Amino acid sequence: MNVVFAISVVSTLLICQADITLSQCDQADWSVSLDRATWSTCPNSMTYLKGMWRNDRHPGDERVGRIEYGRCCRATEPTYVHKPSTCSNANWLHTLDRTHVWALCPNGYYMQGMRLGAGPPAYLHHIDEAKCCHPQGHPNSYEHCYDQDVTYSFDNKGWSECQQVGYYMTGFYKSDCNDIYCIEKFRCCKMKKAAVNGGWSSFGPWGQCSATCGGGTQERSRTCTNPPPSGGGAQCVGPSKETQACNTHECPVNGGWSDWGDWGQCSASCGDGQHARSRTCTNPPPSGGGAQCSGDSQETRTCNNGPCNAKYFTISVDGGWSNWSNYGECSKSCGKGKKYKYRTCTNPPQSGDGKDCDGRARKGKKCREASCKGTINPSISF
Repeated sequence: MNVVFAISVVSTLLICQADITLSQCDQADWSVSLDRATWSTCPNSMTYLKGMWRNDRHPGDERVGRIEYGRCCRATEPTYVHKPSTCSNANWLHTLDRTHVWALCPNGYYMQGMRLGAGPPAYLHHIDEAKCCHPQGHPNSYEHCYDQDVTYSFDNKGWSECQQVGYYMTGFYKSDCNDIYCIEKFRCCKMKKAAVNGGWSSFGPWGQCSATCGGGTQERSRTCTNPPPSGGGAQCVGPSKETQACNTHECPVNGGWSDWGDWGQCSASCGDGQHARSRTCTNPPPSGGGAQCSGDSQETRTCNNGPCNAKYFTISVDGGWSNWSNYGECSKSCGKGKKYKYRTCTNPPQSGDGKDCDGRARKGKKCREASCKGTINPSISF
């Protein structure tokens, strides 16, 4: 029961599809034109030949003129539904002079009519040209082709056509005579979707930076979807991603204390005093907006150099000069000599760790007494 139902549904769909296809077709009346040396074409330039209708068979009168109608159908591929056609005539002048031969349109083209070079009467070898067209933008190739056998149908009155939906005639096969019943096959081909080259979408937003400071990278991407390539079209050219530098500002570094320095000198030479030591915020120093060191840069503590009693107590006093004395007597009683004056480091005297006086304790200058002539040297004795 299920099998019968499925077959019934499929049959209904095929019939509906065939009805839709036929509703998009025109019937070209060639009952007069195919008896004359002229063109017989589809009435609408946006339709393509799907099949032909022939009248009763008359032995001895199987001329081309017995083909009275052509079925001309619109493109079913959505890309080409409203596209005007581009045409090129195929030269069959010598092709159909031979037997067992295919007369075909150029690759990618579909039949839209034929031209007789003679008549009446005219036979297959009098078909000099075919009007071959395809929708603008259609590639010079087909999606798929097959050969429709019309050996028996074209021997009798009625339609012979491409049976598969979306397929159109691109030519026919002639066997061993010039009567129309020697048309034995139609070449039926399906339209190929137009080649669409891919196009880039806009770049998306920049992604997250790889670093919060000190220099990182971030990227953004685009896709080959505007439009996506189809029908053998080319892929997008260029990179799908781009990068840039980000967060190039210096990273904040919080300050760190150095080690404590040595303790300084005690503030008292005896008894209780204080001394201090310090440290600096340089390990590392704060930078890039980092925080200063937290805490004190200096600390103190009590120190003691012993009791201040007399036994141990000595005051450190720098020495100071006394006033100069008067110059003393000349070193000679007559003639030239020298005399001196003095001072002492007693104002106050140096004590403890105090400094000695700086400078000379004696200063001299020249002196001259009376001439020594006539003076008896007391050291000489008689």
